[in-house]
Amino acid sequence: MYSTAHGVVIFSEDYRKGWGNVVIIRHAYRETNGQIAFVDSLYGHLKVRSVRVGEQVTRGQLVGTIGCGPYRMYAAHLHFEIRKDLRVGMRRDLYPKTYTTYHSPRSFISARRKLRLEERLVRVPINTFQKSNPNRILTSAVEVPEVTESTTVRPVIPDELGEIIAQETEVEATTPEKSKGLFDRLFGN
Repeated sequence: MYSTAHGVVIFSEDYRKGWGNVVIIRHAYRETNGQIAFVDSLYGHLKVRSVRVGEQVTRGQLVGTIGCGPYRMYAAHLHFEIRKDLRVGMRRDLYPKTYTTYHSPRSFISARRKLRLEERLVRVPINTFQKSNPNRILTSAVEVPEVTESTTVRPVIPDELGEIIAQETEVEATTPEKSKGLFDRLFGN
């Protein structure tokens, strides 16, 4: 698959969850009123991703190949979207599936096919949907203490993660002996 226009890759991951390999490119363009606007183009169900996050792409540049995907979850096809709302990311379930969120790709491209190329650089907003992948563990909340030779280094666990660990520990402590696995019963774990 080829990039529909010049832009910046803001998402390039194996998202799994029925999507497989996904690439999202953010494009800047000038509206008829002179204002600069942005849209995202999404290329989903790719067999191979050919671009990385932060890479600038040009119109017609290869961004991935169509195939059965890395997990053979679906027949070979391309899932293509053009999005108005830059917050969507991979959390489509949180936004309405209407023309307030999405453009009709055919209409959008047809209306802007003859846009004049501008050589001027434009600042493109990024990280508008940074927390959209529920599979990703963000490490920004983990603080690393200063290391000295005599101390043991342990990461600071965020409060919500500490609560989950505490709940799991309580469940394990109250688990009856019969429901424990053979290994646990033999070695007293």
